[in-house]
Amino acid sequence: MVMPPVPPDPNWKPVFTETNMWSIYFVVVGVISGLANFLQIHFMNLSGLSFTTRMRQRAFKALLRKNMGYFDQPENSIGALTTRLSEDAAAIRGATGVRIGSIIQNVVGLGVGIGIAFYASWRLSLLTLACIPFVAAAGSVQMMQLAGTMKTMTRLYEQAGQTAAEAVENMRTVSSL
Repeated sequence: MVMPPVPPDPNWKPVFTETNMWSIYFVVVGVISGLANFLQIHFMNLSGLSFTTRMRQRAFKALLRKNMGYFDQPENSIGALTTRLSEDAAAIRGATGVRIGSIIQNVVGLGVGIGIAFYASWRLSLLTLACIPFVAAAGSVQMMQLAGTMKTMTRLYEQAGQTAAEAVENMRTVSSL
């Protein structure tokens, strides 16, 4: 049995035109998102750098105002103070700039995600929100472990800087003799 031919539908549109349109939308959104991320990282780096420079200058000025007896103590040798100054500046740089931008971006993303989740399925959203305290607890335990490690590393770096400064100072003394 032969089927009669089906007449063409006057409302028929090719699927490819709609697919191409959505593909172009995705490319445009990707380009805009990439440019926005680049600009965010660039300007956050600039702000973090200027803040770190100001704090390093203020810390150095504060060191210059100390009494001479302060520098006679073994924990305040030239190497230890230099290492501490550079480590403190690095810690400030790590706490500002890109990290602040990432925190703001993540908080906004979390808020928008929770809003969309509640719009889509409030039951699943409540279940997901119930898991957040467990994830936060695991993150805080990890941060406490890292903080202990960083404290030990800072002390070791101070000792290494102190030894390096004393070695350079002693080399000058030996070469002058």
